[in-house]
Amino acid sequence: MLAAASAAALSLRAAPISAVPLPESSPQSGPTATPTALPPGARVLPLDSSLLFVLDDRIGSHVSQSGTEARAHLKDAIVLGGVTVAPAGTPARIKITDVRGAQAPDVDGSIDILFEPIRLANQSMMPLLTPTTHVTVHVTAGQASTAGVADTIEDIFIPYHVLYRMFRKGAEVDLRPGTILRARTAAILRVAGGVVSVVAPPPFHLSVDQPHSHFSPLPFVTVAPKKTPTPIPRPQATPPH
Repeated sequence: MLAAASAAALSLRAAPISAVPLPESSPQSGPTATPTALPPGARVLPLDSSLLFVLDDRIGSHVSQSGTEARAHLKDAIVLGGVTVAPAGTPARIKITDVRGAQAPDVDGSIDILFEPIRLANQSMMPLLTPTTHVTVHVTAGQASTAGVADTIEDIFIPYHVLYRMFRKGAEVDLRPGTILRARTAAILRVAGGVVSVVAPPPFHLSVDQPHSHFSPLPFVTVAPKKTPTPIPRPQATPPH
């Protein structure tokens, strides 16, 4: 009976959890940048456009080290107005800024990454933003619920399973070569007259409202200067001759 219960409990265990980047959050509303004036016939890749990169090196919380870099390449070519700004396969570098391995009990590993600028076909550098800088193990609500039920049943029917869970390590982040990662452009790409240029984004326009303070300072009072008294003539008696 114990063997049957153990088999039933093991059958409820969740499927292996794959380490994938967290889905990027929706951009928050913020100040709108003023568009740059463009010449006629120009082709533009706007600011914050998505670019897909294919990972060439393995990145994992159990194999990577902080301060190292991993290789990747551009998945699709960037073509604007018939001009190939960056061909498919353009190399890219991903900097690993922090690595945290899996720990017990059930603490999953994580890594922090940043995309380095890529070199375009005209040798200019295109800065990139990293939508998902913190990569961890993605667990759905169903997987977490199923794993919790399986652990509860195993604690009941399997002796010393509670002790096993106390020393059980979490899952490791494991991004193998071929993984697709997303980056975003941190500048504007413009092609005009066959010339490719990287345009820095314009400054944001902040609110025109005047700052308001709840503290009202006392008005300054200027003290009138003291007037110099006008001398009063005092007649004197003329001595007799």
